[in-house]
Amino acid sequence: MRAPAPRTPRRDHHGRAILRLAPATAVIAAIALAGCGGTRQAAAPTRTNSGAGSPRPAPSEYVDRGYAFRVRIPAGWSRARQSLTPHLFDPREILTVATLPLRLRAGSCAQNPAVLADLGPRDALVTVQERAGRRGSEFVRRPKRFTAGMGYPSAATGCVLHPRFAARVIDFRDGQRFFVALVAIGYSAPVDTRRAAFALLDSLRFGRYTPRWPAVTGAPATADAAAPGSLDSALRPQEALVALPAGHSSGHFAIIAPSPARYAFRVTLDLPAAGNVAVQLRTWYGAVLDILDYRPGEQSESSIVNGSSGCKSAGQRLLCVQEYPLLEAQKSGPWTVLVSKRSIPPATVRVAVTFHTP
Repeated sequence: MRAPAPRTPRRDHHGRAILRLAPATAVIAAIALAGCGGTRQAAAPTRTNSGAGSPRPAPSEYVDRGYAFRVRIPAGWSRARQSLTPHLFDPREILTVATLPLRLRAGSCAQNPAVLADLGPRDALVTVQERAGRRGSEFVRRPKRFTAGMGYPSAATGCVLHPRFAARVIDFRDGQRFFVALVAIGYSAPVDTRRAAFALLDSLRFGRYTPRWPAVTGAPATADAAAPGSLDSALRPQEALVALPAGHSSGHFAIIAPSPARYAFRVTLDLPAAGNVAVQLRTWYGAVLDILDYRPGEQSESSIVNGSSGCKSAGQRLLCVQEYPLLEAQKSGPWTVLVSKRSIPPATVRVAVTFHTP
C-alpha cells in the first residue's frame, strides 16, 4: 500500500501558507513565528490551578532572653517593641502581639494597652503580663491548649470609648512563674484569626526566671483579677504601685466596684511628701470622684484630702487613709484610678481601694 500523498497547504492571497494549529501548540508557534519576523507580543501569564490552594505563611519564632521565653508569632501579626503599659508596676508586660500595628499611646487604664482603642472588628490582640512573688489558687496550672472558654470576661472594654471587641483574661502559672494573659478579639474576626490568638498562647515556652521587681501584695493591680460576678474578689483590696516618670506625668489602673449604694469604701494612699500629686476615681459612666489634691507647702494635709480621715507624715512619705460612705448615686462596674503628678522628680504612688459593708 502506498503512503497517502502529502496534503497541499492552503495559502493566503500573498502566497503564504496558512497553518492550522492545535490549541496546545498555539503559543509555541506564535513565539516561533515572532522569532521569524512576525509581530512581537507579550506572552500572557500562565495560571496554575492545582486544586490544593496556596500554602499558608509560616509563623515566626521570637526569643526573649531577658524574660526567658519564646513564642511563635502568627504570620502578618505585629509585636510591640516596647511595653505598652509603662506605668504598670506589677504585673509587668512581657509580650504584646496583634493583627494591627502597635504603638504606645495614652489611655484611660494603666493595666491594658491603650492601643485596644485601635482594635477593629476583624482584629485580635494578645498581651501577656508576669506577676512577681507567690500567687494563689486563681492562677491555674497551664493547660495543654488554651481555649476561648477559659478565664473570665475582662474589664478592658470599659477602658475604650467604643469597644469593637470582646476580651477575656486567663490567669495561669507555668512552673514557678505566674502570668496574666489578655485575649481581645474583634466581634467580626475570622475563625483563623481567633484560632491564631490561642495558638500563640499554646506556643509559649518559658525558661527559669525570677522577676526583678517587687510584688504588689493584696489583690492584683489589674481589675481583671477581680472577675465580674465574684463579690469576694471585688471586696478584697484592689491596689497598684504606680511609677510616675520625671516631669508632669500620670498613670492609671482599673478596679471593679460593687454597688456603691450597698458597699462603702476605703482609699489608702502612700505618696512622696514632696510630690505634687492628685488622685481621682473615674467611673465608666463619666462620674469623677476627687480623692486627693496634694500641693505641699500650700495647705494642711487634712484640708486637701477628701473623705472622713486624713494623712500623716512618715519620713519622706505621706500616708493617707480615707473612708467614704455609701454613694447611692454611683453605679457598680469598672472604675479607673487616675494618679497624676505635677512636680518634676519621678515618684511612686501606692493606691489601694477596699470596698466593705458599712
